[in-house]
Amino acid sequence: MVYASSTLSLAALELLVHVDPASAPDDLVALGIEVPDDLLPTTLAHADLPHAWRAIEPPAACRAVGDHFVARGEALVLSIPSVIIPQERNVLINPQHADMSRLQVVHEAPFQFDPRLLLG
Repeated sequence: MVYASSTLSLAALELLVHVDPASAPDDLVALGIEVPDDLLPTTLAHADLPHAWRAIEPPAACRAVGDHFVARGEALVLSIPSVIIPQERNVLINPQHADMSRLQVVHEAPFQFDPRLLLG
């Protein structure tokens, strides 16, 4: 599974909640990825997610949603609400999907966190 976000700022927040700020990598690269218009994402709303999906320790049912998405293989992209900012979207990409090669990297640039975000 490839984890992405609909915005670079959300991707940064998603990374920061999963790493110790003191050990955040300093060699990150931001990628802009384009999905062809004919590859419609599967989109889940808050109501489609398991109970307690926003818990600090999410239930195993949350992982099962992604596992089921990959196993079905029907879509390349799954759009889901972010736990951190539920009004924004994360994008899960199925690298095993037949259309994976149709994704295009349209932007690539070094990315570094503002040091103020990394203060413990």
